[in-house]
Amino acid sequence: SRGVSTDSITALSVFQQYKAAVGGERIWCGKYAQIFNLFANAAKIKNRYIEIRQSYGAVSGGVHVFNEYYLPGKKKWAAIDIMFHNIAYVDAAGNLLNAVEVKNADPGDGSVSVLQSSFNGSFISRPFAQLEPDFFDCYGPARSLYYYYNICLHHQ
Repeated sequence: SRGVSTDSITALSVFQQYKAAVGGERIWCGKYAQIFNLFANAAKIKNRYIEIRQSYGAVSGGVHVFNEYYLPGKKKWAAIDIMFHNIAYVDAAGNLLNAVEVKNADPGDGSVSVLQSSFNGSFISRPFAQLEPDFFDCYGPARSLYYYYNICLHHQ
């Protein structure tokens, strides 16, 4: 679901919002990020929130929130956006892309693919250029990234 959450949904805990979203309720992108954070922390996966926004002078434009998770073996962050079902962004060499790399990727770049989850539990790989127009409304080089690292710190 995408769109505006009802006040009754917004007042719920993150886990209760997860259950409501699974049941078809609309939740904000930031709640998707909090849901990922909840489960990643439970699995002891280091992760953080990323806010991407466009500014028009002193006025802030559209804001979207998603996550990155840390890959200790590669010493690299990788972007994930569960609102769009995007589990991983991968370049031609098989490297996972972080938020900056995704934001700056050319929509027509045929070398970038996206691993997406489907409603039946399987995964599909799609060319970056074939993502929904909503995705490209949120992402792009003109946008600014803000990182929030208020994460569970009891990792190895």
